[in-house]
Amino acid sequence: MLIAPTTGKLWYSDVPRSARWPTIMGIAVLFTTLGVFGVWAGNASIAGAVVSHGVFVATGQNKIIQLLEGGVIKEI
Repeated sequence: MLIAPTTGKLWYSDVPRSARWPTIMGIAVLFTTLGVFGVWAGNASIAGAVVSHGVFVATGQNKIIQLLEGGVIKEI
C-alpha cells in the first residue's frame, strides 16, 4: 500500500467509490428520453404511407427443409 508522506493517508482515500449518483443520473436520462419519445410517438400525425410493388428472388440454390425426427410438414 502506498501512503502519502505528507498526509499519512492512503493515496486513494479521497477517490469516490460510490456509483449511486451516476446510476441515478443514467436512469433519469433513460426515462426522460423514453418519455419524450413516447409523447412524440403518441402525438405525431402520419401524413401518408409509401406503397410499393416488388418481387423477392432467391439469389442462391433452394434450401431443403427437413425435420430432425422425420414426419410431414403441414405448414411453414
